[in-house]
Amino acid sequence: MALAVFAAYLPVALWTAPSAPQPPKPGALLVSGATLFGSDKTKHMFLYRGPPGLRALEDSDPQNQRSPVILYENDKALGPAYSAHHTIEDIGLGRYAHWKDFGIMFSSSDNTDPRYNGRNYWIVIPGDTATVAKSKS
Repeated sequence: MALAVFAAYLPVALWTAPSAPQPPKPGALLVSGATLFGSDKTKHMFLYRGPPGLRALEDSDPQNQRSPVILYENDKALGPAYSAHHTIEDIGLGRYAHWKDFGIMFSSSDNTDPRYNGRNYWIVIPGDTATVAKSKS
């Protein structure tokens, strides 16, 4: 009897068990350790510094933003990218920027706290810059 119960339980347990987070693209970097950031801690902006190779791609000129970083929430790309810091903080809704000396400033798609909303956040660097970011990290 116990063997029959175990035989029925095992497939169900494996089928319903949470799986490891799946990246939206090969080579995606899982965001971990994001912190609340901004002038008003009740707003929507969070900060992720990332590894040194990622920092080498940060923008420093507001008129010429070029960071190739694409931020994903689970398998959906967030945006708009290159958003002004105050719009990330005040409006949120998936906006982000990759800014020199700060890192990636971002908000979740629905302005919930990305540290606790159960979603995974991923950084994707398209093309050859992915190799550059990984080699410098």
